[in-house]
Amino acid sequence: MLGNELAFEEIGGVDYLAKLTTLALSIVNANEYGKIVYDLALRRYLIEIAEKIATNAYSSTLAD
Repeated sequence: MLGNELAFEEIGGVDYLAKLTTLALSIVNANEYGKIVYDLALRRYLIEIAEKIATNAYSSTLAD
């Protein structure tokens, strides 16, 4: 029994198990995180396009 406890402590003990649990939860939500990242990137792109349109509208003349 003592050998198992020593081996457990050698790999990081309770702190290591807690870290593994956190990582596992992150992996489970990876697909959802990916969707959020994609959505936010798309919004940034749309804002960039809208800013260019607004800039062009203010800087152009009626003849353009």
